[in-house]
Amino acid sequence: MFSRVEFRPGYPDASCQNKQLSAITKLNLAIAGTPGTEFYPGFQPESNEIQFVKHRISAAYNSELLTLLDSRCIKTVVLAGLSTSGVILSTTRQLADMDFRIYILQDAVIDSNSTVHDVLLHSVLSSQANIMTVDAAKNML
Repeated sequence: MFSRVEFRPGYPDASCQNKQLSAITKLNLAIAGTPGTEFYPGFQPESNEIQFVKHRISAAYNSELLTLLDSRCIKTVVLAGLSTSGVILSTTRQLADMDFRIYILQDAVIDSNSTVHDVLLHSVLSSQANIMTVDAAKNML
């Protein structure tokens, strides 16, 4: 499943009390239907892959993700994408509290700060998720 951030024009769905979302609204980013909400070329979902919109940093907060997982009886998730200190951290924490089994693909996540990325993966997130490479995950299939 693929998530992307998207807001309505005028940002009625973005709280001014949320520091990260306030930065997005000030820059007039992530408005529905604009190029900034599309997947990066080469990383788009296939036509048979599910995608959903999120309005917060966590992919699980008030999005379709939990419904999509529940309806398929899925209790294990594999996380990849941007950014380690944003969506990966927030989504991992929320799903761990909901008793999901979580795998993070260390060579398929990135952060603008490599030190923060390393500390989060190996000292913080590793207490709630299994950290592994893409190749190791493929070998588990």
